[in-house]
Amino acid sequence: MSENQAASDQIDEMDRRMRHQAEQAQRLQEAVSRIEAKAANASGTIKVRVDASGALTGLRLEPAALEAGHEKLAEEILKGCQAARTMLAGKVHAAADEVLGEGSQTGQVIANTYAQRFGAPLKSKED
Repeated sequence: MSENQAASDQIDEMDRRMRHQAEQAQRLQEAVSRIEAKAANASGTIKVRVDASGALTGLRLEPAALEAGHEKLAEEILKGCQAARTMLAGKVHAAADEVLGEGSQTGQVIANTYAQRFGAPLKSKED
C-alpha cells in the first residue's frame, strides 16, 4: 500500500467517524427536544409539566389547590417545577444511553450537566 493510499484511507476513516458522530448528535438532539417531565403535589391538586430546557409548559390547578391561599399555591407550584426538573437528568441520561449506547462517556457528561443544572438524575425513563 502506498503512502498516498494509506493517507487516503485514514482520511476516509476520519470522515466516516465524524459523520457517524454528527448523526448521533442530531439523533440525541431530537430525542432530548421531545423530553418532558411531570410532577404533582402530594394531594394531586397541582400538576406541572416542564420541557427539556426546564421551562414550565403546563400547569393544572384543581379548585382545592386555591384554598390554601396564594402564597402556599405559589410555593407548591415552584416545588412541583423543581421536582419535574429534577427528573430531566434521568430522562436525558436514558435518551443518551439509547442513542449513544449504554454507558457512553458522552452521554454521562450530558446527563451530569443536566444533574448539575436541575438536580440529581433519576433512573426512571418514564413519568
